[in-house]
This record gives sequence, C-alpha cells and structure tokens, in this order.
Amino acid sequence: MANEAFVSKLGDAFHPKFDEIDTDGNGELSKDEILADLNGKETADVKRVMKSDLPDDIKSNLVALLEGKLQSDSDCAKQALDSRPTAVRREDHEIFYYMLDVFCPRVTIAVTPPDQEDESEEKAPADSQQTVEIPTPDG
Repeated sequence: MANEAFVSKLGDAFHPKFDEIDTDGNGELSKDEILADLNGKETADVKRVMKSDLPDDIKSNLVALLEGKLQSDSDCAKQALDSRPTAVRREDHEIFYYMLDVFCPRVTIAVTPPDQEDESEEKAPADSQQTVEIPTPDG
C-alpha cells in the first residue's frame, strides 16, 4: 500500500466546490454553470488589477493576459464538456477539474516588482542553485 504522506486526494485547493457551481441545485454542472464560474473568477481578477496602484500600461497588459487566459480556459472546458457523454456530477467533478489541469494549457500570469528583478540579475547563478541527491533503487 502506498504511503499516505505521498498520496493526496484528487483535486486542488483552487478547484471550485461543486455546490458553488451548481447554481440551480439539480446535482449536475451544466456548461453554462462551469463557464459562468470561470468568467466570475476572471472578472474578480480584473477588478483587483484595476483597483491596484500599478501603472495603467501594466494594468492594460495584465487585463489582456487575463482575458487570454479566460479564453484558453473556456475553450478547453468547452471541448472537455462537449466530449463527455454525461453531465458533470458531484461524484466526478473532482476528476473533471483534475483532467482540465492535466490536459489544458497552463497559463501563468505573474508580476515581478522592479526591485526583485534587480536582485535576481545581481545574484550569481551558483548562489541560487542547490544540488539535491535522490537515491534511487538502481543506485
């Protein structure tokens, strides 16, 4: 039996809870409900960017990146939903979102403050590298 320290439940802390998406309470997640959830998250992210004290050109760039991420995530979710013979139900929603994580393109959006960029350029590569030896059964 696998050591439980190395085995985790499918899913992710960032995966939405079934009851939050199933807005009509019918026990199934429709395409509209799943896409509305994705859109709601993107809208919240855009609002946070717009309220930030970032320069306007950076805000515009981030909003464009978020919109591109939403399009990519939505297209992938639509394709996955269209290929399913049945609706997403409570008992399989975790595996559905896990499969989206595995098969959909991952779009990462990050902002690096200017002072962190300077620090990373000044460090020698040897200062930031660490060697880790992992013994394997083959030696």
